[in-house]
Amino acid sequence: MEHYLYLLRVAVEKRFGAPLQTSRDYYTLSDEISESKTGSLSASTLKRLWGYVHDSHGKHRSTLDILARYAGYEGGFRDFCSHCDASSSGFEMERVLDVFALPAGAIVSVTWEPQRSLLLRYIDRCVFTVAEAANTKIPAGTKVRCARLIDSEPLLLDILDKADSPVSLYHAGKINGIHWEIIN
Repeated sequence: MEHYLYLLRVAVEKRFGAPLQTSRDYYTLSDEISESKTGSLSASTLKRLWGYVHDSHGKHRSTLDILARYAGYEGGFRDFCSHCDASSSGFEMERVLDVFALPAGAIVSVTWEPQRSLLLRYIDRCVFTVAEAANTKIPAGTKVRCARLIDSEPLLLDILDKADSPVSLYHAGKINGIHWEIIN
């Protein structure tokens, strides 16, 4: 379900013409949805769905239907999910970092909203050391494992113990994905 919600947010932002970044953006989108005659959603509901404010309430089907219709899927959320299933399989070609191709010692910068970042130093066999961390729960010096970084997609890192065995999983960029750049 999270994957569909992520894709729906992307589709709505595409129709809206910009990423939702400020409180004002959510009010503007709320007005646009009402004017589009697909339904009505409050700015606070939109903020919760985008993770702009934290909330543990479930997603109402009617809310998802309105967003899907706004994004161009007349049949609502079910049609949107069917479209995703039909078109989501395939090969990623753009902005994929194949970690196996990195030389030992390479530094990769990973950033995501809101203002979070990691500098990862590649060791070998998909294992990195966190060289620097800003606004994350992963401290510098932590060993992590990851085979691929895909721009604008969420990132999953295995947190490793001293024997390079996974002890937990860290999920970064759940809402808008991550951006990566090779520093050296």
